[in-house]
Amino acid sequence: MPRFRLRAKLTLGVCLVLVPLLGLLLFGIEEGYEMRRASLLNSMGQTATTAGLLIDASLGDAMRLAETLAVGTAGQDLRSHEFRRSLADLVRLREDLLNVAVFDISGQPITSATPWPETAEGILDRPYFQHVLQTKEAGVSALLVGRGTKQPTVIAAAPILNATRQVVGVVTVSLRLDRVAQRMLDIELRPGQALFVTDSLGRLVLHTGRLESSWRERDLSGLPRIQEALSAGTPVLTTDFEGVFRQDPRIAALVPTPRQGWLVGVTWGTREAFEEMAGVRRLQLAAFTAISLLVLAGAYTLAAYLSGRASRLVDHARALGRGEWTPIQLSRLGTGDELDELTHAFNHMAAELKSERERRERFISAVAHDLKNLITPLTLATQLLGSPSRQTPEARERMLARLGRQTAGIERLVSDLLDVSRLQTGHFTLFRQPCDVVKVVRSVLEEQQEGAAGHVLVYEGRSTWGRRWIRTASRRCSPTWWATASSTARRAGR
Repeated sequence: MPRFRLRAKLTLGVCLVLVPLLGLLLFGIEEGYEMRRASLLNSMGQTATTAGLLIDASLGDAMRLAETLAVGTAGQDLRSHEFRRSLADLVRLREDLLNVAVFDISGQPITSATPWPETAEGILDRPYFQHVLQTKEAGVSALLVGRGTKQPTVIAAAPILNATRQVVGVVTVSLRLDRVAQRMLDIELRPGQALFVTDSLGRLVLHTGRLESSWRERDLSGLPRIQEALSAGTPVLTTDFEGVFRQDPRIAALVPTPRQGWLVGVTWGTREAFEEMAGVRRLQLAAFTAISLLVLAGAYTLAAYLSGRASRLVDHARALGRGEWTPIQLSRLGTGDELDELTHAFNHMAAELKSERERRERFISAVAHDLKNLITPLTLATQLLGSPSRQTPEARERMLARLGRQTAGIERLVSDLLDVSRLQTGHFTLFRQPCDVVKVVRSVLEEQQEGAAGHVLVYEGRSTWGRRWIRTASRRCSPTWWATASSTARRAGR
């Protein structure tokens, strides 16, 4: 099983905390992106709606003008020079008008504010003209090319009705698209945004980024999103729209106009639209990376500090096991944390163990010394008993008595060792009884005298009764040299 150091575990733990935080950050960034996308598309949709209202207003003004002119033609000579001149004056006064003309029901021009081309055919086949004849209501054409001006235009037409409400003619008002585009340019757009307008058939009427376009470039009916918005008649907000001319990735809000069914689109390059969000995202990721590195560095430093202190505890524990122990120095920080408490406890435990070891060594030394003192007389007695010719019967009796006493001493020592073990475990019973100290001392003195041939052992002390001196010597002490032996024993410290 692989081993993981404390430093690796702490660092891994910090990484496991940072990973969910990174997930939350990415989730927040994605949520922010979605909110930003929705906010931008809604804002662009409002701009497109405003532009659509302006488009409907411009077309509605043209239709009302056509209806006013159609009503005003009643009782007038439509082919007269005065009527034509009034139409020309109207075109000069209205900068948004390209031409005003009157047609009969066969589509042939009756009069026009601008000269009508002689080679031009009638307009009977035009859908807007047929719409006026059939419904007897005003209408607006799709994008057209003026027959006389050869410029893109939009025509508003209104029927001329007689007293029996029969259509006897049609008044057409041609609008200048550049003037309509100027009104669209007045709409405040953000840098990089573009606004375009298509008719109900998907042909480009105007584009704020490119006012001049060929007829082929104006056909946008093949673009899926434009076709979707025109067919559904509802706004389409999308982030996968291609530019009208450059086919670059853009976000778009496509909103049909409520009255005429035209389409107003507001587009914005994806990069420009989300540049601010991308900057915020980069800033957040950079901040998270910096914070993560700082946290990892701090965690690594803290892990190194903790693992270092733990390693010192391990080294001192091993040294303590070998009997080589020195106190552990406390942390320089002096924070009094749990590791400092552990160090204090370890030092106290080690000091107690060292003291216990010293006491045990002294105890073993004392036991060994006592055993030696008990075994030595046994050895001498055994040697003496092995030579019966050198011993009198009385001496042999005394020797056997000494062997018994030595054996009893060994038994008492073993019993004392057992008592010591009971003391350490706490299972012991203490019995008190009187003891004759003088008798014990004499017994010890006699036992020791047997192994000290040529010497006299003397014990001198003071009695607690009467404060008199007590001198005790072995039985083999000779009276002739008592004083000399006594003084010699005292000088020898025995």
